Amino acid sequence: MDSGAEMLQVRTENNFYLITLGEIFEDEYQIRSYWDRSKLDAEMMILGDCWPERQLTKDFDIVISVFKEFFNTGNVSMELLS
Repeated sequence: MDSGAEMLQVRTENNFYLITLGEIFEDEYQIRSYWDRSKLDAEMMILGDCWPERQLTKDFDIVISVFKEFFNTGNVSMELLS
Protein backbone atom coordinates (compact mmCIF):
# COMPACT_ATOMS: atom_id res chain seq x y z
CA MET A 1 0.00 0.00 0.00
CA ASP A 2 1.24 3.51 -0.78
CA SER A 3 1.80 6.01 1.98
CA GLY A 4 1.24 9.75 2.19
CA ALA A 5 -1.51 12.31 1.94
CA GLU A 6 -4.58 11.28 -0.04
CA MET A 7 -7.37 13.77 0.53
CA LEU A 8 -7.57 17.32 1.87
CA GLN A 9 -11.02 18.55 2.82
CA VAL A 10 -12.53 21.71 4.23
CA ARG A 11 -16.08 22.01 5.52
CA THR A 12 -17.63 25.31 6.46
CA GLU A 13 -20.71 26.63 8.17
CA ASN A 14 -21.44 29.93 9.94
CA ASN A 15 -17.91 31.24 9.17
CA PHE A 16 -16.23 28.26 10.89
CA TYR A 17 -13.85 26.05 8.90
CA LEU A 18 -13.06 22.39 9.61
CA ILE A 19 -9.91 21.22 7.79
CA THR A 20 -8.99 17.53 7.59
CA LEU A 21 -6.27 15.61 5.77
CA GLY A 22 -6.64 11.87 5.14
CA GLU A 23 -3.37 10.00 4.76
CA ILE A 24 -1.91 6.52 4.76
CA PHE A 25 0.69 6.00 7.49
CA GLU A 26 2.21 2.58 8.15
CA ASP A 27 -0.59 0.89 6.13
CA GLU A 28 -3.34 2.60 8.15
CA TYR A 29 -5.67 5.39 7.07
CA GLN A 30 -5.36 8.30 9.49
CA ILE A 31 -6.90 11.74 9.62
CA ARG A 32 -5.04 14.86 10.70
CA SER A 33 -6.79 18.15 11.35
CA TYR A 34 -6.34 21.72 12.47
CA TRP A 35 -6.10 21.92 16.27
CA ASP A 36 -5.95 25.04 18.45
CA ARG A 37 -5.15 24.17 22.07
CA SER A 38 -5.91 27.73 23.22
CA LYS A 39 -9.63 27.37 22.49
CA LEU A 40 -12.26 26.10 24.89
CA ASP A 41 -13.07 22.40 25.04
CA ALA A 42 -16.61 22.96 23.73
CA GLU A 43 -18.42 21.33 20.83
CA MET A 44 -19.82 23.06 17.78
CA MET A 45 -22.23 21.74 15.17
CA ILE A 46 -20.87 21.85 11.59
CA LEU A 47 -23.06 20.45 8.82
CA GLY A 48 -24.93 18.17 11.22
CA ASP A 49 -21.89 16.78 13.06
CA CYS A 50 -20.45 17.82 16.43
CA TRP A 51 -16.79 18.89 16.44
CA PRO A 52 -14.55 20.24 19.20
CA GLU A 53 -14.25 24.02 18.91
CA ARG A 54 -10.47 23.49 19.07
CA GLN A 55 -10.71 21.77 15.69
CA LEU A 56 -12.40 24.77 14.03
CA THR A 57 -11.07 28.09 12.82
CA LYS A 58 -12.55 31.31 11.53
CA ASP A 59 -9.18 32.34 10.06
CA PHE A 60 -9.48 31.86 6.29
CA ASP A 61 -5.73 32.60 5.94
CA ILE A 62 -5.05 29.26 7.67
CA VAL A 63 -7.30 27.50 5.14
CA ILE A 64 -5.40 29.16 2.28
CA SER A 65 -2.01 28.23 3.79
CA VAL A 66 -3.02 24.59 4.17
CA PHE A 67 -4.29 24.32 0.60
CA LYS A 68 -1.24 26.12 -0.85
CA GLU A 69 1.12 23.77 0.98
CA PHE A 70 -0.86 20.73 -0.14
CA PHE A 71 -0.89 21.97 -3.75
CA ASN A 72 2.86 22.73 -3.75
CA THR A 73 4.14 19.68 -1.86
CA GLY A 74 1.38 17.06 -1.89
CA ASN A 75 1.30 17.10 1.90
CA VAL A 76 0.68 19.43 4.86
CA SER A 77 3.15 20.00 7.69
CA MET A 78 2.43 18.88 11.23
CA GLU A 79 2.63 22.55 12.30
CA LEU A 80 -0.55 23.29 10.34
CA LEU A 81 -2.43 19.99 10.78
CA SER A 82 -1.67 17.63 13.66
